Amino acid sequence: MNALIELITSPTGSLAYHLILAFTVLGALQAVLNQADERVALQRGRLALGLGALLALRGVLFLAAGFAVQGLAGLDLLLPVLDRGVGVLALVVILWLWLAPEPNRGLDAAAIFAVVLVALVTGLGALFWLGRGQVGGLNFSTLGFIFEGLALGLILAGELALLTRRPAGWSTGLAMLVILFLGTLAQLAAPNQGDWAAWMRVAQLAAMPLLFSLSARLHLPVVTPAPLNLPEPASTPATTPTEEPQTSLPKGLPVGELLGILNLGASEKPEEVCQLLTRHLARALVADVALLLSAPDSSGQVVIMCGYDLIREDSLGGGILDQKHIPGYAEAMQRNKPLQVPASSKLDALARALGLKSSGNLLVLPLLNEESKPLAAIVLLSPYSGRVWSAEDLRYIKETGPAVSQLLQKTQRGYRMRENLLTAEARLSETLQEHERLLEEQRRAGEELEALRQSAAESDQQRTTIRELEQELERQRLTASAAGGAVVAGSEALQEENAQLKKELVNFERLKKAAQAVATERDQLRAALEARPDESAPAESMGLSSEQAEVIASIAQDLRQPMSSIIGYTDLLLSESVGILGALQRKFLDRVKASTERMNTLVGNLVQITALDSGNIHITPEAVDLSAVIDQSIGETSNQMREKNIALRVDLAHDLPRMHTDRDAVQQILTHLLSNAGAATPMEGEIALAARHEPANGSGESILLEVRDTGEGIPQEELPRVFSRLYRADNPLIQGVGDTGVGLSIAKTLTEALGGDIWVESDLGRGSTFRVRLPVVSPASNGQNGSAAE
Repeated sequence: MNALIELITSPTGSLAYHLILAFTVLGALQAVLNQADERVALQRGRLALGLGALLALRGVLFLAAGFAVQGLAGLDLLLPVLDRGVGVLALVVILWLWLAPEPNRGLDAAAIFAVVLVALVTGLGALFWLGRGQVGGLNFSTLGFIFEGLALGLILAGELALLTRRPAGWSTGLAMLVILFLGTLAQLAAPNQGDWAAWMRVAQLAAMPLLFSLSARLHLPVVTPAPLNLPEPASTPATTPTEEPQTSLPKGLPVGELLGILNLGASEKPEEVCQLLTRHLARALVADVALLLSAPDSSGQVVIMCGYDLIREDSLGGGILDQKHIPGYAEAMQRNKPLQVPASSKLDALARALGLKSSGNLLVLPLLNEESKPLAAIVLLSPYSGRVWSAEDLRYIKETGPAVSQLLQKTQRGYRMRENLLTAEARLSETLQEHERLLEEQRRAGEELEALRQSAAESDQQRTTIRELEQELERQRLTASAAGGAVVAGSEALQEENAQLKKELVNFERLKKAAQAVATERDQLRAALEARPDESAPAESMGLSSEQAEVIASIAQDLRQPMSSIIGYTDLLLSESVGILGALQRKFLDRVKASTERMNTLVGNLVQITALDSGNIHITPEAVDLSAVIDQSIGETSNQMREKNIALRVDLAHDLPRMHTDRDAVQQILTHLLSNAGAATPMEGEIALAARHEPANGSGESILLEVRDTGEGIPQEELPRVFSRLYRADNPLIQGVGDTGVGLSIAKTLTEALGGDIWVESDLGRGSTFRVRLPVVSPASNGQNGSAAE
C-alpha cells in the first residue's frame, strides 16, 4: 500500500493516475453512447453530458500535470489546489448522474449551484495559496481541510438523497459513494506528507469503474405489445395461491401492473377507470404521455378526460382544447381512422395545455361506441424521448381499442344505472317522509276538530269570547288611528328637518366660498412675503414702521374672523348635531378644519414676524411651571402628530425648578420646535422631547430643552441658515427642516429675548436635535409691560 501511495503521488505517477481515470470515464461514456434505443434518448443524453464533463475535468488535470512535469513556471504551486478543486467538482457531477436520471428542476438547480460554489472556493483557494509563495504542505493546511470537509458534506448529502429517492441502480451509486467517503475520511484522519491526497486518489481508483453500471439504466425490456384483455367484473375467475392468472398482457409486465389492470373491471367510477387505463397504456407502450380525449362537440371543443405522464409518474388533470390545436383530429374521429402527426410547432397549443415544453410525435386512435359513433380517442405523445411511433405500436392500440371502448361504455352505463338507483332511492325516501308528514298533519287536524266540538258545547263561553274579540278589534282600530296621527306628525317633523338640512347645505356652500376667499388672501400674503428683500440682509434693514405693523395686524384680525366662523361651523357639522354625515363628507370636513387651523397658524406667524421686524417685543416675567407649558405645547401640535401617526417620547427631569420668565414666549418656542419636528419626521416616525436642570455656573441656573426628530437630517453646510426666515433647502424632500422655517426664526428671536441660546445638531439620515438653553430667571429689561404672545 505504501508503494502504491508513493507511486500515485509522484509526478509521473500523477500522470498515470489521471490517465487511468480518464480512460475509465471514457469507457463508461462509450457504453452509454452504444445504447441506440430511441425510447431512452433523453436519459442517454443526460448521462453523456455528465460523463463528458467528468472526462473534460480529467483531461484538464492530465494536461496541467504534464506541463508541471515539464517545469512550466507557476504550475507546480497551483496544481495541488486545482487537483483538490477538480476532485470536488467531479464529485458533484457524480452525485448528479446517480440522483437525476430524469429531468428534475430542483436537482439540476442544486447541481449548478454546487458547481458554482466549488469553482468559487477553488479560485479563492488558488489565490490564497499563491499568495503564500511556498510549495508543499497542502495536506496539513487549513485550505486542504476545507476541501476535504466540503467533499465529506457532499458525499453524506448524496447518500441521504439516494436512500430517500432510490432511483434506478441506486445501490451501485451508494456503494460508490461509500468508497469515496472512506477514502476522504482516511485522508482526514491520517494525511500523508506533501500536497497530494493519496487516500482520496486510492478511493477514486477503486470507485470510478462503477460508472460503467450507469449504462444499465438504459436497458429497457424488449416486449411484444399485445391487446389488453380487460376482464369483466363478474367473469374474473378466483385463483388459488398456486395458480397464475392467465392473460395476454406483454410478457415481463410486473405483477403490480397486472393487478392494476384487473382492477379496471371492478371499478364503478368513470374517472378512476380513465386514470387506470391511461396509466397502463403508457406503461405497456412505454409512451411518455397517454391521454383519453373526447370527440369534438358542435362548437369544436375537445375535453381532456384524463391522462398519465410516465416520466413524471403523475396523472394529468382535465382541460378543454379547440379541435384546431390537433391538426386532423376532427377528420380522424369522423372517419374512424388513426392519425399520426410528427413533432412540429402545430402541436404547441396541445403541449401548453398539458404543461409540456413540446408535444413530440402524436398518435391518435378513435374509439367508437355501440352505435359506431365517435366516443373518445386514445392519444399517445413523446415529449421527452422524441420517440417515433411504429407500425407495431399502431397495431397494438388498434387491437386494444375495442376492449377499451367496451370498458368505457360499460363503466358509463353502470355509473348511470347506479346514479339512477341512488336518485330513485332518494325520491322514495322523500315520498315516505312526505307521507309521514301528511299522517302527522291528519292526526293533528283530528285533535283540533275534537277540541272544536267540545268548545261548541259551551255556547255561553263562546259568546263571551266573541265579545272579547270585538273589544280587542276596537282597541286595535283606536291604536291604528293614533299611530296614523303619529305618522303624520312624524312626516311633518321630517319635512322640517329636511328644510333645516337644506338651509345648512346653503350655509356650507357659503362657508366653502369663504374658505376659497381666505385661501386666495393667503396666497396673496405668501406672494407678498416672498417679495421681501433677500434673507441674507440683516434683520435691522427689514424693520417695519408702526403704521405697517398696524395694517398687517388689522388684516390678520380680519382674516381670523371668517376663519373662526369656518372652524365653528365645521365643528358643528362634524358633531352631527344637524344631521348624519357620510364617511366622504366627514373626510372633506376634516380637511377643511385642518386647512383652516393651518391658515390660523400662518396668520399668527405673520403677526409674530411683524412684531419682530418692528422691534415690538415685550417680555413679562412671571412664575412658570415648565411641565404645564410643555403639556400645552404638546396639545397644540397633537393633531399634526396624530395625522402622521408619530410617536412622541417625553423625558422630564424630576428636579425641574419653577422658572421666572415669560410663559407665552416659552410656550411658543416649544410649539415651533415641536411643529418643525412633526413636519420633518416621516410617517410612523418618532419625536423625543427632553428637559433637564443645569446647575448654576457663571451665568446662573438654566433649563436645557431638547427636541429630536427622526427625519432625513440637515447637511452640515446648511446648518447656519436653519434659523433664517423662509429657509428652504435645495431638496425640500430631504432638507430635514419642516415647513418654511418661519417658526424656527421666531423661536430663535424669542429665545434670545429671554436671554437664552438655541442651536441645532444634525446627523444625515438619522435626524436632527434642536437644543434651547433658557435661564431659570429671565434678565429684566426696560419697558416690560406686555406679553410676548399674541
